[in-house]
Amino acid sequence: MNKYPTSIADAPTFLFYIPPLKSGKTGDKTVNSDPEKYLMSADFKISDQNQETIYEAKFNLATQSGLLRLSLPVSVSELFVATDKPYFWSFQVNCDNTGDLSGSATIEGKILRLPVYTEIEKKLLQPMSAYERFKLYQSIGLEYDALIILEELRRQNPNDAALTTTWENLLTSHGFEMLIGVPSLDFEMNSGSPQLQNN
Repeated sequence: MNKYPTSIADAPTFLFYIPPLKSGKTGDKTVNSDPEKYLMSADFKISDQNQETIYEAKFNLATQSGLLRLSLPVSVSELFVATDKPYFWSFQVNCDNTGDLSGSATIEGKILRLPVYTEIEKKLLQPMSAYERFKLYQSIGLEYDALIILEELRRQNPNDAALTTTWENLLTSHGFEMLIGVPSLDFEMNSGSPQLQNN
C-alpha cells in the first residue's frame, strides 16, 4: 500500500482496531471488562487541506475489542472532492468518560482521494458482484478500497471459508496478521446519534 491510503470512494470508510480494555482503574472509576457496565467515548474528525473540518462525530463505545468500521455519510462527498492533496483524520478513544483526557489514546493519519479516469470508470460501471469488484480494485492497485470491500463481505458472510482465507491472506500480505480472527464491530455514522452494532 502507499504511505497513506488512497480511495476513489465518494465518502470513505475507515477501519480501526479497538484492543481489549483490561479491568482496572482509570481516574476514580473502576473499569470492568463487562461491556454492559462501562462505556468509553470516542471522537472522529476529518479535515481538508486548509484544516477545515468536513466531518466530525462523538459517540460511545462499549468496552469490546474488535475491528471498528466507520463509514462516513454520503453528505461528506460534497466536501471530499480534492484529488491533489490528502485529507487529515484523527480518531481518539477516551477511556474515562468523565471528561479527563489523560487516559485518551489518539491516532492520526491521511487519506488521498484519487481521480477516476475514463478507462477505470468504464470498468466500474459494468455489472459485477462485490467480490468481482474487490478483484478489480486489486488489479488496478486500489488496495485500500479492495480491503474495505473484502472486510464488508467477510462481515456479511462470516461462515464463508473461502472469503475468510482471502481476508487472512490479504491481512498477512500487508503485515496485519494480528487482526486475523478479530471480530467486527459495525458502526454507521450519521447526522443523528451513531449506533454501534456487533457482528
